[in-house]
Amino acid sequence: MPNWVSNTVTPLNDAAVSFTRERIVDEKGEFCFSRLVPLPRELSKTSSPNRIVSPEEMQMFKERYVDRVCTEYEQEGLLYVEHPSGFIESCCTAECARTLIRRFGAADWYTFTNSHWGCKWDACCRKHDDTSYFFDTPWSYPEAFTEVMAASCPEGHWQWRWEEEQGFGGIFEIRNGIIVHTDSWDIPEEAPAQH
Repeated sequence: MPNWVSNTVTPLNDAAVSFTRERIVDEKGEFCFSRLVPLPRELSKTSSPNRIVSPEEMQMFKERYVDRVCTEYEQEGLLYVEHPSGFIESCCTAECARTLIRRFGAADWYTFTNSHWGCKWDACCRKHDDTSYFFDTPWSYPEAFTEVMAASCPEGHWQWRWEEEQGFGGIFEIRNGIIVHTDSWDIPEEAPAQH
């Protein structure tokens, strides 16, 4: 299990409120990285790392999962199986992997999300109130996503507060397309034992 990071994002002006509602928040009103920076469908159907196989091995994969194999990207050289648990097992040819890298900068979902969001998964355990959005991210706050957000709405003004479950964290503002860190703290020291 990852260490979780709690995030609170507060839009501070009308431009940020509108941009967040129109470009980031999903139909449930929850903060969603994939609205602004979508994970390409092809990559969402890959394993990480993506298993590179020969044409013969691809045929063996297809025969192994004959009743469950998804072939929608077979022409491109990608096969996958969605297991009941939600886990995706995939294989692709070397040419397919090169094509995915050319098109999306990654050959698998994990590389893409880390590069484009700054964390492994989209926002989790999402809530919101009238002024702020609350969600968790695995291992770190989504730094790469915040850079895209800042560049996509330079007239927006947000405050972003994050804290890792061990206690370290920070606060920054996104304003005029720039990210300005205003506070940070390390893991709190334990108080000395009282005797």
